[in-house]
Amino acid sequence: MIKLNSKLEEISKFVNIEDRVYDIGCDHGLLDIYLVKKLGIFVHAVDNKEGPLDSAKKNSKIYNVNNIVFEISNGLDKYNKENCVIMAGIGGLTCINIFKSHKEYIKNIDKIIVSANNFQIEVRKYFTSIGYKIEKEILVKDKKIIYEIEVFVKGKEIYNKKDYFFGPRLLENKNNLFNEYYDSKLKSKRIILKLMGNKYFFRRIKLNNEIKMIEEEI
Repeated sequence: MIKLNSKLEEISKFVNIEDRVYDIGCDHGLLDIYLVKKLGIFVHAVDNKEGPLDSAKKNSKIYNVNNIVFEISNGLDKYNKENCVIMAGIGGLTCINIFKSHKEYIKNIDKIIVSANNFQIEVRKYFTSIGYKIEKEILVKDKKIIYEIEVFVKGKEIYNKKDYFFGPRLLENKNNLFNEYYDSKLKSKRIILKLMGNKYFFRRIKLNNEIKMIEEEI
């Protein structure tokens, strides 16, 4: 069986046998190949660069997998009614803009699995504003880097400022990795605040509020 890194392995656990997957930014395609071999499902894998896509196609031949369509695409340009969308290793604002550009597809997409490189707060706010709720969230450590993974499904749930900042499911299941992750963020924010000095009044207020929130949780 294919050996995935820790992040992709965790993402794979959120895909079910009834899902038809549209993977945006498929890179080497190993997650998609793994899903097809494990679950026997259909995967539509896209990337906006020829290099990674060629690598993914070669890997599919190595592992003798045929139930994957690989295409060049910017986001949802080649979407074809798949019910589950995966976006991993993409910037948070890019994830948001992909969906903003193709709102007409939201009605067909029941599940969105996101592991954004940044702007996680904005990701939570956006997807919960267009008819999704946060079903699951986990932190996973891979090669000394801690990643967030969110699973959005159709539904409605009320969230507060703290939920958007930390993640409601992460707050419900705080563990050592949670503390490590936000302790690192706390240190970074303190350094930034110190370097700012007396400049940027409103940014300093925002940073101070974030620092206080983290201190109260870890």
